[in-house]
Amino acid sequence: MKIQLAMKVIRKIIPAVILIVLISCSQGNKNDRKMSQPRELPVMEVEVGDVTIYDDYPANIEGMQVIEIRPKIEGYIEKIYVQEGASVKKGQLLFHIKNPEYEEEVKDTKAGIESAESDLRSARLELEKVKPLVENDIINRFELESNELEIQAKQAALVQAKASLGKAKNNLGYTYINSPYDGVIGNIPYRVGALVSSSSSEALTTLSENSVMYVYFSMNERDLMSLSRELPGKNLQEKLSNLGNAQLILSDGSVYNEPGKIETASSLVETTTGAIRMKAVFPNSEGLLWSGASATVRLLHNYNSVLLIPQSSTSEVLNKKLVYVVDNVNKVKSTAIDVIPTNDGQYYIVNKGLRERDKIVLEGFTSLKDGDEIVPRMKDAITLAAKGSSPEIQKD
Repeated sequence: MKIQLAMKVIRKIIPAVILIVLISCSQGNKNDRKMSQPRELPVMEVEVGDVTIYDDYPANIEGMQVIEIRPKIEGYIEKIYVQEGASVKKGQLLFHIKNPEYEEEVKDTKAGIESAESDLRSARLELEKVKPLVENDIINRFELESNELEIQAKQAALVQAKASLGKAKNNLGYTYINSPYDGVIGNIPYRVGALVSSSSSEALTTLSENSVMYVYFSMNERDLMSLSRELPGKNLQEKLSNLGNAQLILSDGSVYNEPGKIETASSLVETTTGAIRMKAVFPNSEGLLWSGASATVRLLHNYNSVLLIPQSSTSEVLNKKLVYVVDNVNKVKSTAIDVIPTNDGQYYIVNKGLRERDKIVLEGFTSLKDGDEIVPRMKDAITLAAKGSSPEIQKD
């Protein structure tokens, strides 16, 4: 009886087990078919174009020529004709230094000239009296020669008196200090009534010639060597002249409206920093640049006929940049590339590893392996480059 009951239970269970097995196999086959289907992924065809990237260097602005204005004579400042920070023209009056001694010296030397002229006239009159007496043998010829020598002495005295007047006028002229060239006045540490001289510890002020400004910055050896390799020229100066225009980024973040040139480079490397001091020259026709201000020198690098790809399409393994290249049958292969990043952090300039018209996977490649097949969903390179603040690819 028990055996018959067990057989009835088994007959009921077996069909259910078979049904479960059949359903499981069916689901497994469906999953296998699903896993074997190629994935649809976004793909870009690499194109050749032109792009510009830049390097920024902190810099200090200095006038082309900065000089100290100092008095040549001693005296009291009677008047200051300019204000700190004022723009002045060549010859413009800056200071007047009062010293009565030089005024009196001019008066004294003028009186000395009048006296010397009077003595000379008297000597010439005396000569005119002596000449007839000598000719008539009334007096000795020695008297005539003596009068002639006296005239020569009086003439020398007059010349000396006139030279003294010139010196006195020069000294008096030094009490008026004029600008030696166009520029901008710096700090004025003295006030009216202050005693100054050529040996004073501080200058009356400084004058910066601001028609052209020098912008000094430092470049490390690696960057300089990279420029030297890229640029044509027989020496460093020729290479720098072929660098092209430099830009100046002002302290408020704006770009200065006039381009500059890299003119000179120091031949010495600073041992403490490993950097080389460089100089860029910028015109300052509008007077917007000030000596002592800080700014940023931007050196532009133009890359022509290069490949540009999104950084997001790459991965990094053992310090190597990799992309997945799609072949003619839509299978992928991991490829190492050599790149230069653009300034926006979104794109790479490809130096090696890719060719024009190569197709690369843009996203979803983390689970890919060499030989996997995909369904490409093409994206336009120009559309990609237009997104965000990345530089636009200019097609050849």
